[in-house]
Formats: sequence, structure tokens, C-alpha cells
Amino acid sequence: MGDRFRDFCQEFSNAYPGDAVKELRFLLHDHLSVGVLAEEHYSGMTLFNELQNKGSIAYNDVTIMSDIAYVTENVAAKASVKKYKESVGKQYDDSGPCKASLSLQRKTLYEAMIAITENTRGDLHNLIQFYRLKALGFTNKWDLVFHLEKELELNTQKKLAEFARQLHKGPRTTLLGEEDQGASANVGGGELVDDQAQGGCGKIVRHPKTQMDEDDFQLLKMTVSDYYDAITDGFIMLMVLFGDYVPKSKHKSIKNTISLLNALGTSNDLSSNNICIIFDTINLTGHYALESKIQKSIPSFPNVSGIEIKQISSNRQKIMSFGMGIGESDVAKIDGLKNNPLKNYESSWSMIYDLECREIIKVNDNQKFIAYLTRVGLSRLAEVLK
Repeated sequence: MGDRFRDFCQEFSNAYPGDAVKELRFLLHDHLSVGVLAEEHYSGMTLFNELQNKGSIAYNDVTIMSDIAYVTENVAAKASVKKYKESVGKQYDDSGPCKASLSLQRKTLYEAMIAITENTRGDLHNLIQFYRLKALGFTNKWDLVFHLEKELELNTQKKLAEFARQLHKGPRTTLLGEEDQGASANVGGGELVDDQAQGGCGKIVRHPKTQMDEDDFQLLKMTVSDYYDAITDGFIMLMVLFGDYVPKSKHKSIKNTISLLNALGTSNDLSSNNICIIFDTINLTGHYALESKIQKSIPSFPNVSGIEIKQISSNRQKIMSFGMGIGESDVAKIDGLKNNPLKNYESSWSMIYDLECREIIKVNDNQKFIAYLTRVGLSRLAEVLK
């Protein structure tokens, strides 16, 4: 029986290759010591060996592995559990209390983790900024949250709520049930429309109220300004985002986010009668934590997730996606190829801003730049701009 059980553990471990083992580490956080989980070199098999040593799994009780297979929706893992139970037959005992299982809270946390975004400067960026973890260089959510659980112990309602409020609506709603009430009540008013009736794909498109009184509007501008000025590259990112609205001749007079928003007001692209561009800004930059900050002082401000992008063109949206997909090595490579002497850009946004000012990047005609990126081995970035 021992060999069969070991073979099963190995087969189950193989269902979580590469970075997927970090999901196992997350799910087993309540069952193994931090010292074991924090080991530099670990695999699924080492984790299951530790569980066996603790008596949390045995040849006739693999409940926690079954839980893991189903919560992760891993087809290979589920098949492995099923085959093992059938091979053991009557010796497998599921009639009494199990040795170990995943708690409802851990399952809920996992569901939220799956929804946390990494491919934009949204959730992961917000967490790094909020917990001041930039110096640690986290590049994936599993390592970051393992660090938070190890150092902060996210095991109280207050700490969990603080964590959840840095996330966009999806994972935030999973962790904070009361958010569902806000969504069903359609916070901020407006209309909920099924776009299938309008030839769409059947998703819900929200059309909230876009007006507010002047006092709230001024408060909104200040909150947005303070938020983006406080984050690294926030202001220059908005200069790129609003590149179609602010003439280059005005750029020298714009020194911070509030002056940028005022410039939008001068051209009536942002006013108390039309705040759509603020909805677009939060959705396209991925900074959903700003939504919560605004709602604290302006409760009528809507949840922006699912609101249709109205004022930012599709080509400008591609440039934003391009900026969010560029790594430090990409910036250095483009700097080296385009500049002599080097400009040593501080970020992808400062590079894009410079290249757009020099008309190397053109919002409505990027074919030449796309071809250039492909030629120098950056075809994945070129695809974003197509």
C-alpha cells in the first residue's frame, strides 16, 4: 500500500507543474508551518511528504488532496484522486471524520486569488504600493500574498478587508460579501443594460449617471489627483492616457495631475456634467482602489467595473496596454536602440511619452513602429499595438 500511495502523491504533484506549485503552497498554508512553506526549493511532493509526516494525509484518507483538486478545477488531479480511491477500494475510509481538509475561508481566498490580475498594473501593483513592497520585486500574486500571510497574518476580518479593498470589484466582492449588495443596488444609479438585445455578446454593460454637483466634482478631481500623484509614474501615465485631449503646446504648463484634469476641464472633456473620462481612467489604468477612496467621500460614485469605455479611443487603449506590458528590460532595449546617448527612462510611461512627443509612436498610425518592434525581437509587444 505504501508504494501505491507514494505513486499517487507523485502523480498528484505532477498535476501542478512549474509555478502551479505556488497554488499548492497557498492552499496548504493552514496545514504546514511557515518554515516548511518558506523553503527556497520545494515541490508538491515535498509538501505532501510533510502532510503525511504530520498525519494530515494517509493511504486511506486523502480528503485535503481531493479538496485541492476540486477547488483548483484541475482535471488531471481530480482524475488522479478518483483512480486512487478506486484502486484502494474498501480500504479507503471516508465514513469517519477526515484528517485534514480545506477551510471555507481558504477556498474563498483562493477564489479571490484566481481573480487577482497580474497582467496589468492593477491589483498586483495596488498591493505592492499599499503595503510598500516595491523593493522586494514581487512579480506574481502567489509570492506576494505568501509574504503578506507570513509577515502580516491575514487572518483577521480587519486585515482581510484592508487587503480586499486594494483589489478590483471581482476579487473584492468575493472577499467582502457586502460588496454584492452595493452591486445589486447599482451604486451611483444609472441603467443596467443587457447588450445582447443590442447585438452584443450578452454581457451586462452598465450606464451610470455621469453628472454630479459642483462641490462633489471638485472633491472628485482632488481625490483623483492626490491618488495618481502619490503612486510611482501615476502622473506621466495619465499624460499618456490623455494624449489625445491635451495639445503638446500645453504640456510645459502641466506639472501634476490636478493641472492635467483642469486642462481637460478647459476643453470640456471633463466637467461636473460629464465625468465619463474618470470611469475610463480607473478601468484602463486598473487602479480600482481609487474607486473605494472616492466612494468614502462621494458615496454616490458608482462601481466602475463593467462601465463601457466612452472617451478613450481604441488606439489609445492599445497604447495603454502596450505600456502595461513593457518590462524594465524592454525599456532598456528600446532606449538603447532609439537613443544615443541613452535617456535612461525611469519607466515605460516616461519612454512612451517621449517617443510619442517625438512621433516615433503615433496613436493613429503605428505600422512603422510595430514593424520595428517585430524586427528587433519584441513581437509580443508589437502584437499589442496591432
